[in-house]
Amino acid sequence: MSEFVLECPHCGQSLEGSSELCGQSISCPSCNGQIDIPELDSAEPEASAASPETPASVCRGCQAPLEADAVICIQCGTNQKTGEKLRTEFEQAAKDAPPPPPKSPPAPAPSRTGKDFTPRGDKGSGPKPRS
Repeated sequence: MSEFVLECPHCGQSLEGSSELCGQSISCPSCNGQIDIPELDSAEPEASAASPETPASVCRGCQAPLEADAVICIQCGTNQKTGEKLRTEFEQAAKDAPPPPPKSPPAPAPSRTGKDFTPRGDKGSGPKPRS
């Protein structure tokens, strides 16, 4: 039993199935659009089957549209060949960094009351003369 891979013409979802479905109509599991599955040509050995190296036209990670030869999705960073999501140096550094220390509350401002001042003596009195 051979298998085939095709793309939904309505939503771009990559679908695969067995050759038993060839010549039938199915509903796309993503958008419920009707898809007519063509017959496989026996002279052309599995021409519609995609190899694992062939990137999808829709990102595996975020479903964003991709160029035909795209390997890395520029929207989410998913490698279309491996399915691994790439990280930026900033994301990796943030992940590896220790958590910041907790913030301490600000120190209270000193209060200014009458107790903070020392009386200078009577008004108008200057230094005492030496005897």
